[in-house]
Amino acid sequence: MSDEILEAPGSIAIIGGGVLGLETALYARFLGYEVQLLEASEVGQRWLDEGDAPLQFLPGRGISELALAAIRAQSDDSQALQTLPTTAADWANQILRPLAEIDLLAGRVHCGHRVVDVRRVPNEEDPEEFDFQIHCQGQDTVWQAEAVVDTAGWSADSDAPEGFAQWSAVPYFCCIDGHDSAAGDEDWEARSRRGRDQIRQRFATWGDRPTLDLYRPRRS
Repeated sequence: MSDEILEAPGSIAIIGGGVLGLETALYARFLGYEVQLLEASEVGQRWLDEGDAPLQFLPGRGISELALAAIRAQSDDSQALQTLPTTAADWANQILRPLAEIDLLAGRVHCGHRVVDVRRVPNEEDPEEFDFQIHCQGQDTVWQAEAVVDTAGWSADSDAPEGFAQWSAVPYFCCIDGHDSAAGDEDWEARSRRGRDQIRQRFATWGDRPTLDLYRPRRS
């Protein structure tokens, strides 16, 4: 049994509004967690910046079926996503932005919130336990959460002493990015698959349910 347990509806702050940030938020919300996602610019900014550049991966494999099903379920168009986008900007506009607006995530995705500081603070009810305070550039709101998931590489660039090495040892702070130094980052399809596996493992650990897997295909 893991000592690092976070039962729903525990609160989670997610840094980054890219594919894996949204996948993490969706997975957590399906399990009943309270989620706030903080994105420095716009949802899918990386893909928007690439404009009409063709996708370098199969669009149906760059994101989970769980996410695609959630978008289809919320769409007024019965033919939604029957044809998947093939350019980077369309990927952001037809997949990522609609995903950020589904009912499960509505009001929980905050654009223009660049995280500049994360601090551990004693829990108000139990001073022996710690929560996180998250500060964003130019924002008065101080976000509080029981756990933090970094999907944007914030901890690697953090000004905190030792950067990622420090944060990687902090309980309830984890990084999900799908990186594989041996494989490189050119294959987004593989990176997305590795990222989803990290998401699955993280919530299986926090929920103390080793077999938990919302990505497992349903039996028909």
